[in-house]
Amino acid sequence: MKWGLQVHYGFHGVGQGLFSSGSLVMLNGTASSQFNWVYDCGTSSSQLYLDSALDGLERDIRPPAGRRPYLDLVTISHFDKDHISGLVKLLERFDVGDLLLPYMPLWQRLVIAFHAHRGHRSRLTSFLVNPVAFIAALPESNVKRILFASGGPTLEEPSRDTGISPQPERPPIPGVERAERRRAEPISVEVDAEDLSSLGAAEDKRFDASRMAEAARNGTSVVFMKVGTALVVASCWEFMPYNDAQLAPMASAVFRNEVSRLRSDLLGGVKSIATRALEVLKRLYAKEFDFSGHEENNNLISLFLYAGPKEPCTTDVIAGYSRDPYWYWRDWRDWFESIPTGRNSLLYTGDGYLDTDARFASMRAFLGPHRVKSLAALQVMHHGARANWHTGLADKIRPEFSVFSSNPLHKRYRHPHTEVLEDFSSYRPLQASKGKSVNLAFRLLFPR
Repeated sequence: MKWGLQVHYGFHGVGQGLFSSGSLVMLNGTASSQFNWVYDCGTSSSQLYLDSALDGLERDIRPPAGRRPYLDLVTISHFDKDHISGLVKLLERFDVGDLLLPYMPLWQRLVIAFHAHRGHRSRLTSFLVNPVAFIAALPESNVKRILFASGGPTLEEPSRDTGISPQPERPPIPGVERAERRRAEPISVEVDAEDLSSLGAAEDKRFDASRMAEAARNGTSVVFMKVGTALVVASCWEFMPYNDAQLAPMASAVFRNEVSRLRSDLLGGVKSIATRALEVLKRLYAKEFDFSGHEENNNLISLFLYAGPKEPCTTDVIAGYSRDPYWYWRDWRDWFESIPTGRNSLLYTGDGYLDTDARFASMRAFLGPHRVKSLAALQVMHHGARANWHTGLADKIRPEFSVFSSNPLHKRYRHPHTEVLEDFSSYRPLQASKGKSVNLAFRLLFPR
């Protein structure tokens, strides 16, 4: 006897940016459960495109009357405007189970913040100094758990293994009893966490984590994922983050030591003290860095995310794509086509780098060849920028569909670049742009 999993991957038409969502619907003939996720939420085009996409996502989720829509997982790859400009709006409109962010030591977060705004204080700086405190200060936000994915042991000592930590129940809605909000068949989520109390975790990281945990409110928990593990959904689906630690931005020992010295001031929660500490570090940063030489700092830490079935399964004959901005499952038969069985997973890359064979090999070794071979869709790195790609990459990944999320007519960027688009020309390139979305649908069958 078999049971089914209905999968949807969507790339919203926000212009020059990236806003992707997806859903899993588990079907067993009597009842169903749904898992909804988002990867990045931003644009440098008109915010009207993003607002429209948020409206469409809320309609797709179709929450009960009087209740806010719920996202089980929100992942942010990195902190460029065209990937996070809608994050605050999203957190103010949607309840969130897990918010997954790339983790960097405090000094690296400050390098990115200072460079992005040439040393001036901004909302991004506040977010990067303490993302947990920033989110807690949003009056309408309701995030149950904040997850951090590290880049591995290259930059700091590895931590010891620990056990499985189940996801807490969904956050309650004011005026609604918790029992009323439970699904008939809730989807459980498991994640391996680091033991930051051990000597295996670097001192700065333990301090960073403790201050972020102190800043959490309303029962929000803070979890650092163990490197090389995935979020497992209902024991059959996995989300595996990948962050190439070798690409993280660097700074001198002088700057790093000064950040360590001032970390209590920066993370202590007193705004005036934190502001003075930031001013000291800004002046030091300005002396040490040539801004023109660090244009790629923000993109270097871009968090990849693999999404796919954990168990062996077959792909049903119904699969396809649509460019309509608003998409529903009933439209399947208008645009379905068959793809090979077993090709049903997705790899998000944000603005990450696969610009050399060595970097591709590192990613492939981390995820495992079986995951790379299973890709139905690849979100092509950095909107199809040539600097993040190398010749022949498409033939190494061989996705069924190649998705470009950008504005091809943008006066400055003109993404995707011609040579990248040509490289992926044999792998069904699809363009999500202003008001034009890309949607992929699959029905998977699992043996009982």
